[in-house]
Parts: sequence; C-alpha cells; structure tokens
Amino acid sequence: MQETNQKKTPIWLQMRNQASGPEELLALVAHRGNAATPILELCRCLGVGLWDSDMVEGGCLEMNTQSGIANIRVQRASTRHRKRFTIAHELAHLMLHEFDGKIHRDARGYPQILIEHEASRFAAALLMPEHLVKIVAPLYKYNTSEMAQVFNVSKEAMAYRFQNIMSGVHDPMRKRRKDG
Repeated sequence: MQETNQKKTPIWLQMRNQASGPEELLALVAHRGNAATPILELCRCLGVGLWDSDMVEGGCLEMNTQSGIANIRVQRASTRHRKRFTIAHELAHLMLHEFDGKIHRDARGYPQILIEHEASRFAAALLMPEHLVKIVAPLYKYNTSEMAQVFNVSKEAMAYRFQNIMSGVHDPMRKRRKDG
C-alpha cells in the first residue's frame, strides 16, 4: 500500500466550503432531548480545540493557516452563558470569514462592525435555532427568562433572539452564499 503525504481537510473547513449555516452544523450533533445546543460537542465534531484563558477580552479564534488547526480561547472568568455565546460567535467567524492568524477578514470588504454583527447573528441562530424557539415558546408561555434556561443562554440573549424571531426578522444565516 502506498503512503501519501496528502493532508486531510479539517471538518470545519469542509463545512465552510459547503457554505454551511447553523442548521447544517446542528445536524452534526444530537440535541439528546433538550433544546440547548451541545456547543462543546459541536466543537469536538468540527475538530476545533477549546481553551480557557486568562485573557482580558471575552474570546478569540486562533488558526494555523498552514495546518488548518483552529482553536477557540475563552476568558476563564466568563459566566457559563457568556462562554457558550463566545464559543458560538468564534465558530461563526470560522465558518464565515477569512483569517490572517488571529485576525478576521471578510473577503467582501465588510467593515469590522458588520463582521462582528454577522458572527453574533450566526451564534444566536446556532444556540437558539428558530424552529426550536417556536416550539419552546408556547410551552413556557412565552416567558423568555424560563426559555433562557431551556436553551442555556442568558436572559438578555434569549429576549433579543425571541424578539427578532417574533417580529419576522428571519435568520439571514440560514444558508450563507459565497457571493455575499
């Protein structure tokens, strides 16, 4: 048998190349009977490393552009909900944006503020999928504080996401297109 030196494409890059949105990423992991996205398991499935850090900022994505190895660093002192959102936000950058080491770039020339907003919308859709929010909401009498516990997110994040869904602001990240 002949040995090849061909490097294997990381799963996260395969998913990004297929223009995968939150729904496709969620298909990689089972929800196991609850609505909370198993974000740590999702990182494992994608081959993304997670590290607690004493950093001042909330989190960052580090990538070796040669090997495709990606790691997310999260501020150790952050709350459980903040860590989950930070991980989802950094996964969004991994799926949506180009990188120069630790720097996010957007091939479409978007300003940094729009890139961050796009990553936050993707993160919200990943942690609080629209179809599940619509199922859970009536079960909890539309109480976003209780819904936040179900999705394992902050009350503020749940209220914001719920408001967007109910006001008809649909997930723009459903299926990302290469043409921007």
